[in-house]
Amino acid sequence: MKRFRVVLLQTAGIAALLAALAPQRAQACGSSEPVNYFTFGSPSPADAANGVSLDAPIVLGVNAYSIGGSPIVPSFLHIETAVLTDADGNLVPLRSPTGDSWGTPQFSQVFAPSLPLAPNTKYHFGAQLAEQTVPRPTEATGVDHVDIDFTTGDSLAPALTLTGELEISTSVEQVPQLVCTNNCGPCTESGTRSARVAHVRLPVVNGGNGQVGYQAVVYLSDEQAIAVGTEKPFAGPVYGHELNLQTWLRLDSDTPLTADIELPIEPQPYHPCFTLQVWDPGERHVAALAKCLDQKVTPITTGSDPVPPSDEPGDASPSTPSSTPSTPSSSSSEACSVVGGVGQRGPRAWLGLGLLALGFAASARRSRRHH
Repeated sequence: MKRFRVVLLQTAGIAALLAALAPQRAQACGSSEPVNYFTFGSPSPADAANGVSLDAPIVLGVNAYSIGGSPIVPSFLHIETAVLTDADGNLVPLRSPTGDSWGTPQFSQVFAPSLPLAPNTKYHFGAQLAEQTVPRPTEATGVDHVDIDFTTGDSLAPALTLTGELEISTSVEQVPQLVCTNNCGPCTESGTRSARVAHVRLPVVNGGNGQVGYQAVVYLSDEQAIAVGTEKPFAGPVYGHELNLQTWLRLDSDTPLTADIELPIEPQPYHPCFTLQVWDPGERHVAALAKCLDQKVTPITTGSDPVPPSDEPGDASPSTPSSTPSTPSSSSSEACSVVGGVGQRGPRAWLGLGLLALGFAASARRSRRHH
């Protein structure tokens, strides 16, 4: 069973966060604009595939290479053309449902037919990268264009399902204390600190168009679960919560996974609530679950260092997502705070995970309500 420790690394979903934050972070911290080189990797469906579901997206694996030590920024990827045609050469409208990138550690570009394809029909897809301004690195693999043919089956993909519930327990553990230069990185480990960690065992995912996996978000909120719905990936805003933290994951079909999520220190005790939303690359299949802990997170203080209480069972109960919001949360997604603020103490200190120093990916975002 896979395990992801959020306090150390997060091996999923960082592409979208880095795409949004890296240019801002570079400006805020005085760094030069990142320089990357991209190639296409393996596509899905594969060339000559048969029986492709009528609502299957086309997922292009992307290889990214750092030039001069620059961070990888998926939003800098530029695809010049992406065309889907049927056997008669008729253009099929495409949409890119997940923006610039999807999945990790290799991120991908997703194109999905705007409407279901015709059954038992042959299609051709071609994509071309735009000309790049830097020479191709010697270690680069992959190509700058993709041409594939595939044939559909006679049905849509089965519905996306979650087998099981969110199973949650907690423990007090020692986690790395990260210190970041000027709150903007690079970050280094400086000893450890005590923290209460929630071990969230996720249900097994099946169905949908999950050939290259699924995207998932675990929302951590206070008192009530966040109402994310199952119509489309939740994009906010979040209302009426003191705490709104997001952990992005990539899931595989039939593979159990446990996410270890640190419960942050808050000024007031709170019941932590967890909301899971999962979707496939085409975003036509979405599922969600939610549970809250019966116990409250009530830290005690030793010296100047907040320490969680002694270990207790993490009883979880189903939660009714909040649906009558009052005051909107304000995002604390400033570049330095999110990417490099781990060395601080206080509500935002939990977020940064030392991306540059550890070489791992972590994506989390905190929101705090105005008073």
